[in-house]
Amino acid sequence: MGFMMTETTPASDEIWSRLDQRLKETDEDRWLSSRFEPVERRNWIVALYAFEYELARVPHVVSEEMLGRIRYQWWRETVEGIGAWIEGGAPPRAHDVTAALAETVRATGLPPSRLLKVIDSYEGAFLEGAPAGVGQRLLVEGVLQVLVGDDAQMNPEITRLLDAVFGDGLETKDRFGPLPEAAMGALAHFRLLRLDTPGPLKKRFSLLRAVQTRQI
Repeated sequence: MGFMMTETTPASDEIWSRLDQRLKETDEDRWLSSRFEPVERRNWIVALYAFEYELARVPHVVSEEMLGRIRYQWWRETVEGIGAWIEGGAPPRAHDVTAALAETVRATGLPPSRLLKVIDSYEGAFLEGAPAGVGQRLLVEGVLQVLVGDDAQMNPEITRLLDAVFGDGLETKDRFGPLPEAAMGALAHFRLLRLDTPGPLKKRFSLLRAVQTRQI
């Protein structure tokens, strides 16, 4: 199911380092965006992206529908286990991502039900052989909830931005903002969608401008 199993709860520095490194290797844009957050908030972002990575990779590592269903069910039961643990039940399953995710849910109050919806969406896309756009948006909304709180769902500029990104795509003429400062660690990387194959320095400058101006 991904990284090595571990009995560590809460997540150790070693676990956070591994998950952070994997995000850097697999999605540098989102990793760079998260660098503008303090360590604790950055860890929350990394944990949720690590969770999504496990869901998104299922179609690439299994060839049979039943095997995919088993993996998604494993994560469904894992998230339910995290919820039970927070309510005083047994510790969640021993797994790097689970340890980080459990710590994030406990620290932020993110409802496990939101994570279950992400799993359902990814599984539905897998079974239909379709893109996982709905699941991706739900995950972004989960990241925004831990960074901004419930107010993120009420912010019209955030809604317009996500509608564009996960709808017809972000166009050069689209303008948004100013966005909440606390949301930029989850949103700044969308600014890079406006650029044609940017180099490393241009990426970093563009992200810095996004954070400074709170505009995508």
